[in-house]
Amino acid sequence: MNDKWLKEYYSSKDLFTRKELIEEAIKDNPSEELKEMYKLFEHRYNFSEKNTVDNFVAAWLTMRMYTNSSFFSANINKAEQEIYEESKRLCVLEHEINDILIKEWHNFGAFYIYTCLNSRTYGSRFLTYFRLKEEELALKIAEDIDYGTRAIPSIANLKEEYKILREIMIEEYKKEINNGEIYWQKYESTINEK
Repeated sequence: MNDKWLKEYYSSKDLFTRKELIEEAIKDNPSEELKEMYKLFEHRYNFSEKNTVDNFVAAWLTMRMYTNSSFFSANINKAEQEIYEESKRLCVLEHEINDILIKEWHNFGAFYIYTCLNSRTYGSRFLTYFRLKEEELALKIAEDIDYGTRAIPSIANLKEEYKILREIMIEEYKKEINNGEIYWQKYESTINEK
């Protein structure tokens, strides 16, 4: 398989570019590996006339929503069930952990962090009028990664199942954020103090 094509496919944050690349590649070489990549692509993205959904991002945000709501504290069993379902959507459960999935998780991690860094809403406070400082934003993203790959999975006893995704998200954090290594260490020191 062409390394240049793969690099562009996995580094692209634009899902339509990714769709075009994978469809072109399959046309040229309908190998089993490409078919598996396309199957995962179709699992990750739902295309409809009205909108397109990134199931990895949707699962990540849905788990966060459930555990931040009063619903969670009122119904722990239902929250655990929702975490299991969203973990399937994120391919943490009921999916073979292979090189293709790991590369897709890297793409997801880079995309999620890129989106957080460039979102006016996420990267600000007080009704989007004041942009967070670089360090504040970096630590907020670090907290989200920690929460999404350690705290939430722990609720449903899935901490071990999230271990690889956690490592990938931290790796992408350190790559995508200026001074990411320093900020991650700073964030870790705060959670170790708690």
